[in-house]
Amino acid sequence: MKVYKIINIVDRKSIVVSAYDLTYPKNKWVKPKVGKIFCFKKYIDASNFLSYLGSPTNYHCLTHYIMVAAEAKNVKRLERIAACSNDQGIKVFWENNGREGTTAPEGTYTCSEIKCLQ
Repeated sequence: MKVYKIINIVDRKSIVVSAYDLTYPKNKWVKPKVGKIFCFKKYIDASNFLSYLGSPTNYHCLTHYIMVAAEAKNVKRLERIAACSNDQGIKVFWENNGREGTTAPEGTYTCSEIKCLQ
């Protein structure tokens, strides 16, 4: 299924840096170390999230991100995201099957594998 993924423009890594972060090379399937991989089904949802990351009030603006088109397997809607970005918090979030945490950005999905096309 076609989806969109937000990645770091410099090293093509995940947004959240942890022991579980991934690198997303072009045209290679990537599986998560724990849990699932976040993605967006709609371009507009990914674009809105990218705009949020680049806003001057967001600490993420120190690093630049890009949105890339991707293919994904086992895409499912996600309602919640981990409330913290440390290793233990991420692990506990996925052990609870993603049911606890804060509200996910609009249009967030998960997938079991992803291949960035750009």
